Amino acid sequence: MTEFTDARHGAKMTREQVMEYFAISKRTFQRYETHGKTPKAIIECLRMMGGQLPSFNTRNDFTGWSCGQGFLFSPEGDKFTSGDVRAGKLALLETNRLHRIEVRDRKKSTVRKSAKIYYFPLKRRESDRQYN
Repeated sequence: MTEFTDARHGAKMTREQVMEYFAISKRTFQRYETHGKTPKAIIECLRMMGGQLPSFNTRNDFTGWSCGQGFLFSPEGDKFTSGDVRAGKLALLETNRLHRIEVRDRKKSTVRKSAKIYYFPLKRRESDRQYN
């Protein structure tokens, strides 16, 4: 089976439904199914319809994540609501804000040396010398 066929089965769609949904011909559908030259966008769309999240690149890799019944499921089995996701985003923004304040305050508190200070030996005055 090709990646396209697996995604179609995951979305629980018939061949006719896929052809109608993506407005593709029967010949194009057969080419996708047999040769495996399906556009990534179609495969990712079918995966999302089946409850899987896309894996576009390494930074936004949602491999193993799924969604359904109003929840987002992690690969470890944790269940998140939309409120959990929003709260996580707000917590991240607040953490970043506090970090910027800390860095700014650290920069203010450091003393910058504007010039080197050289100490020259003082000339001794005649009155300071001790006579034996």
